[in-house]
Amino acid sequence: MCYNSGMKNYSSRKGFTLAEVLITIGIIGIVAAITIPTIIANYKQKTLDNQFKKSYALINQALLNAQSQFGYIPKCYYPSGTISTVMTEDCTELSNIFLASLKITKICKDKAYENGCIPEYKGFDDIIKDVHKDDADYDEDYWQDYATRNCGGFNTSKILNEKTVYVLSDGTILFFHSNAFGYNIIVAIDINGKNGPNKWGYDLFGFDLRYNGRVLRYEGNDGCALPEQGGYSAKEMINRLFR
Repeated sequence: MCYNSGMKNYSSRKGFTLAEVLITIGIIGIVAAITIPTIIANYKQKTLDNQFKKSYALINQALLNAQSQFGYIPKCYYPSGTISTVMTEDCTELSNIFLASLKITKICKDKAYENGCIPEYKGFDDIIKDVHKDDADYDEDYWQDYATRNCGGFNTSKILNEKTVYVLSDGTILFFHSNAFGYNIIVAIDINGKNGPNKWGYDLFGFDLRYNGRVLRYEGNDGCALPEQGGYSAKEMINRLFR
């Protein structure tokens, strides 16, 4: 009797139906579709955050090395809190020593995009159009004149065709705002080189040389290094990651 009862209980057990299996798979698929893009986006942002920290430390270490060779604070900076006054007396020598402190493997003088040193970046003049394109009072002539007068060194054509671009051993890309070597107070850094997304505020950032009365450091540029839609300025990245 016990044997027969056990067989009866065993035979009465049910497995999953096809409908139940399909519903379960569907639920898993929905959860995956919701969570996986977020996980991937978080991973990519974490990777870029780490690359930003590395690049920011790299340029400031090179700057520190250059300063130590002077024995005093080189006169090549914006005083803290202003861009109306600029010190340029020592810029040529500081730029030379700064660049010599970096592991540069390739230099492109002019036509950096055509020669394969950089990807196809947008410049300030094109980004400003995207930023203001939906503004009812957008004055294109005003903003394009502003881009030329104030941020011409980071306009699209200048970057692609007229910059001296430095490629470091790890692929990092570096170029200065000024065309005239010797007044390189604003620098742009692509923290992961030609790898995407190659957009301002994502992996391409601008930094100013600043002096706060104690030390000379690269700080985030919030003027001509305008982040593209959804991106962070270098100043925002520094505040988010270091403070």
